[in-house]
Amino acid sequence: MIERTYKHYIEPTPEELARCFWSRDAEQQAAFFNGLAVEIGESGAFCRQLQEVTDSPLLTPGGRRIMEQIGEYSRQEDTDK
Repeated sequence: MIERTYKHYIEPTPEELARCFWSRDAEQQAAFFNGLAVEIGESGAFCRQLQEVTDSPLLTPGGRRIMEQIGEYSRQEDTDK
C-alpha cells in the first residue's frame, strides 16, 4: 500500500471570509479584530487601506453601510462596564 499526503493551498474568497466571520460568536469576532490590530500594527497602513476600499467602485451601498455601522458602534461607550 502506498500512502500519499497532498497539500492544497486554497485562498478563500471574500464571500467565504465574510460567511466565516458572520458564523462566529461575539468573542471570536472580537478576537478577529484584536488579531487584525496586531497584523496592522502602528504603521498607518490601515487608514490608507480603508480609503482605497471606500474609493473602490466595487464597494456596494450595502458594504458601505456595514463599514459605517462598524464605525458608529465602535464609538459607542458601554455604560454597563
